[in-house]
Amino acid sequence: VTDGLMCLTLDGKIKWQTGTSNGKQPNFNWGGMLLADGMIYIVDGKRGDLRLVEPNPAGYKELAAVKAILGGKEIWAPLALSNGKLLIRDQTQLKCLDVRLP
Repeated sequence: VTDGLMCLTLDGKIKWQTGTSNGKQPNFNWGGMLLADGMIYIVDGKRGDLRLVEPNPAGYKELAAVKAILGGKEIWAPLALSNGKLLIRDQTQLKCLDVRLP
């Protein structure tokens, strides 16, 4: 069992999955995830990486990433988005990111 992101068909069959043994895609380790404005914002619960992913049934499509934006432990808190401001946190810090397009 992995902690990766996956896409399922309506009958429950896996179309694609990240975090597999090839190591080319992230695992996410129970990090928080938010679907908003047609995008998935997801934080790796172990490494603190933030990734912007386009939901796509054809495969995992990462649009952007920020490595280790959070560095604490147990980075599992829910994410929140309001007026283009994304709130992310771990057990020791809270960050507000402007994610609006320029």
